Amino acid sequence: MTAGTFPSLQVSGKTTIRKVRKVPPGASVCVRAGDVVNATDVIARAMVPGHVHSVAAAQILGVSKSRIIDALTVNVGDAVTRGQVFGRRRVMFGLFNSAVSSPVDGKVETISKVSGHVMIREAPKPVEVQAYVNGTVISADDVEGVVIQSTCALVQGVFGVGKEVIARLETDAAADVNGKAVCVFDPLTLELLNRLLRNGAVAVIAPSMDGESLLSFCGDDVNLAATGDEQVGGTLVLTEGFGCLRMTQRTREILSACAGAQVSVCGVTQVRAGVIRPELVGPAVAGANDSFGAREIGTVIQITRGEFHGEEAVISAIPSTPQTLDSGVTVLCYEVTLISDDRKIMVPRPNVA
Repeated sequence: MTAGTFPSLQVSGKTTIRKVRKVPPGASVCVRAGDVVNATDVIARAMVPGHVHSVAAAQILGVSKSRIIDALTVNVGDAVTRGQVFGRRRVMFGLFNSAVSSPVDGKVETISKVSGHVMIREAPKPVEVQAYVNGTVISADDVEGVVIQSTCALVQGVFGVGKEVIARLETDAAADVNGKAVCVFDPLTLELLNRLLRNGAVAVIAPSMDGESLLSFCGDDVNLAATGDEQVGGTLVLTEGFGCLRMTQRTREILSACAGAQVSVCGVTQVRAGVIRPELVGPAVAGANDSFGAREIGTVIQITRGEFHGEEAVISAIPSTPQTLDSGVTVLCYEVTLISDDRKIMVPRPNVA
């Protein structure tokens, strides 16, 4: 068979990207097409409806669901505070007393005679959407969101967890890391990761981590195919993957060039339809080519899949036509020389980083 288009990691010292920043329903967009924005600039504001809490009032008070309204001291639309008693039932001349109280500050939204539940909604919460990247606004719409074009350095990872953060990049794990994104060039240990987060790091970028340590950090219920909602205390991006892989030379050089600069890091990963890669976005590296992962003869790469997984090699030739491998698959390849023993092998292009 002939290979089609494979999704591959994008690693570039200088490239142009367009970021679509979705906005919540009812948001007010603060920018217009042509505006120049910084990553930390607020581009939209919204009031997001508060969380709804369901209180089984009839059950708590021991009354029939159809009579629940008679036992309450509040009506739909009334404000309540956390701990406020809004329903009480007395029996046996007041010898026995049951009461129901609000779990949160909010407003009574619904009282149901069918379920006997009282729905209390928390107050709306203000939400601000940041630009996330430095660049120029291409389009801005209250419904479609904001599109920002940025010329930047881009390093995508294989796996990540955690939300978006914007911080200064630190490449010395022994330095003051409070409030910073920290880059570690060697395989990451759980001990080092926890120490960096305890010391205030908001994100950690590393080449790899073994599976057992990763599950210990994320929790056994982490969905490796779709991340982003984990409460892990910080954002983690693995540029090479799982195991004990070293960071590729090109990635290491780009991150080193961004040291001390403001970077944007996001750990959200989705490997199904609509692939989303964890990433670091930083200032464009001076002198870098404006391309997504362009490779040429002499480029040092790392093999990320197959028999030689984890090996570093040098591209010795770039055949222009698909090559048929021992497995019978026909695919575009690189001819590479393994650094470990000087062997020449053919590697499918999607299998290198």
